[in-house]
Amino acid sequence: MKAKLNKSQHSDSLPVAVQTATAILARRDHCRRELFQKLQLRGFDSNIITEAIEYCIDQNWLNEAEYARIYIRQRSQRGYGAIRIQQELQQKGLDSDLIHRALMEFEGDWFELALLQRQKRFGEYWPSEFKQQQKQQRHLFLRGFNQEQIQYACQRQ
Repeated sequence: MKAKLNKSQHSDSLPVAVQTATAILARRDHCRRELFQKLQLRGFDSNIITEAIEYCIDQNWLNEAEYARIYIRQRSQRGYGAIRIQQELQQKGLDSDLIHRALMEFEGDWFELALLQRQKRFGEYWPSEFKQQQKQQRHLFLRGFNQEQIQYACQRQ
């Protein structure tokens, strides 16, 4: 853990930065901003980090379009809707057009995902009490589903 806090002896070395970046990317995909932050924590200079990231992009080791597709698939499988996923990807620094394209390419059905999320959380039963209905709708809203998807999920029992 101390190695992360102290500046590396080779913090200005591009090959070391590239090697560190590939080790990070080997564990899981990252977006450009995440990789930049992780390399910065390891003590590399911003210019070296930028060059290392460009090299990783040229080698297709860092691909934000693929990252967005994978992220959307993973988050949707965990019961999150398109709105929430879009916000999360924007917070990670991905381009809005890239996010929009990745969401359009997504083959899942957001309406069915909303229904499955409601059933998973609350069961098949649709409550007769207004307060409980609102609770279920609010849950879906906070998960990132739009009003049409929420209505669909709440009308299907």
